[in-house]
Amino acid sequence: MIHTEKEYQRAIKQVEATEKGLEIQRTELLKKHITADQMKRLLDPGLSLLEDLKDEIQWFERAKKGKFYPVT
Repeated sequence: MIHTEKEYQRAIKQVEATEKGLEIQRTELLKKHITADQMKRLLDPGLSLLEDLKDEIQWFERAKKGKFYPVT
C-alpha cells in the first residue's frame, strides 16, 4: 500500500516501466507464434501486478483528496 508521496511517485514510475515491459514481452511472444492461451499464461502475472499497482495509486489519490470508500 502506498503511504507517502515518494512511494506514490515510485509506483507511477513502476506502472510505466511495467507497461513498457509487458508490451515488449507481448511483441517478442508474438514473434514466437505461441497460442493465445500460452500468451495469456505468460502475461497474466505482470498484468496482475500492473492492476494491483494501479488500484493502489487510485486509492492513494482518493485518500489525498479525503475520499475513502468502505472496504469490502
